[in-house]
Amino acid sequence: MIYTQPLSPVTPLRAAINQACLADEDALLSTLLASLHFDDEQLQRIENLARTLVVEVRQNSKPTSVIGALLREYDLSSQEGVMLMRLAKVLLRIPDSATAE
Repeated sequence: MIYTQPLSPVTPLRAAINQACLADEDALLSTLLASLHFDDEQLQRIENLARTLVVEVRQNSKPTSVIGALLREYDLSSQEGVMLMRLAKVLLRIPDSATAE
């Protein structure tokens, strides 16, 4: 079946979102950061919230798995990370533990 209903017109908000998706991230971030203005009370509340969040994340973090530790140690964009991923791919193809040994 062919879709025959006309597309709804693009709203100004949707157009702005589309434009932002195509924008240079560094330039867009600089513009957004320059538009922020906080008073001292707001800055203090932001800092307190950030500290609270960091403490909670650190207290509630689960022990790291071996794989998680490897991924943190060797970024996938590094040569070592790529080699680890290749090794993992090869190990997945090994049919049984006897062959793996």
